[in-house]
Amino acid sequence: MSTFDIYVFGINHEKATVELREKVAFNVEEIPQVLDTLKKNKNFSESCLLSTCNRSEIYVASKNNFDIQE
Repeated sequence: MSTFDIYVFGINHEKATVELREKVAFNVEEIPQVLDTLKKNKNFSESCLLSTCNRSEIYVASKNNFDIQE
């Protein structure tokens, strides 16, 4: 049985200004390209993108351990 680590990268209305959230928000036209880029990354076995008016988040699953800084 394989195990995966799940990583979340994101910002929300509690941690970022409206101006910053607008810069990293994904519009409908960008989503397929972003998901395709994540899919091509050999480190990620699965990925998900969530973008609303209050937050943007990318979730990835990986068998590789990463040293991620906050």
